Amino acid sequence: MSPGILLFVTLENDADIFKSYGIEASFMTHKATIDAMQPALRQSDMFARVDDNVFCLLLNDMPMDHIELVSERVHTLLDAV
Repeated sequence: MSPGILLFVTLENDADIFKSYGIEASFMTHKATIDAMQPALRQSDMFARVDDNVFCLLLNDMPMDHIELVSERVHTLLDAV
């Protein structure tokens, strides 16, 4: 069993969205982030919000040499959010 990968995802524009459009728009951005990640997650993976604009992705049993590929995939999935 490989140890796994832990990535943190920060929504850089979350504060701007909140200031310009309010809490509902910020919530919708968080929901869109979660929805964008769902199809790529395995049953053993975890994706959760851990702070105002920070999400954590835990990929169990994932070799460390896959981290660059995983990071690029996450970036691609969330680019449209």
